[in-house]
Amino acid sequence: TVSKSHRALASVIGELGIRHEVERVTGDGCFSMDIYLPDYDVAVEFDGPTHYYHTSESSSTLRDASTTTRTAKTELRDFFLAKQCAKVVTVPYFEFDAVEDSPEKRRLYVKEKLAKEAGVEV
Repeated sequence: TVSKSHRALASVIGELGIRHEVERVTGDGCFSMDIYLPDYDVAVEFDGPTHYYHTSESSSTLRDASTTTRTAKTELRDFFLAKQCAKVVTVPYFEFDAVEDSPEKRRLYVKEKLAKEAGVEV
């Protein structure tokens, strides 16, 4: 299923003028990519809370990379997706949520993330 945040991420990618497909099945039929950028052969995965082990019992609203560890299932997903696509970009929910107060901040976050991790320049 496509979550509200997943739809919001796809919307931002569209606002940036990047052609994309939502829930594209990989060529081997084993995985469904959250968002696929066909012009760049890039899979973009939105990783919600279930993709992380939470290593800190601090407030659940104050998550970041220092208090979370990606699950083995998520690591394996990215390993296998990397065999299907040129690049895999993951968008952690806590990073995306941190810029939810401003559409401009969200666009900048996504633009910079795609440029840094996949060489996608827009």
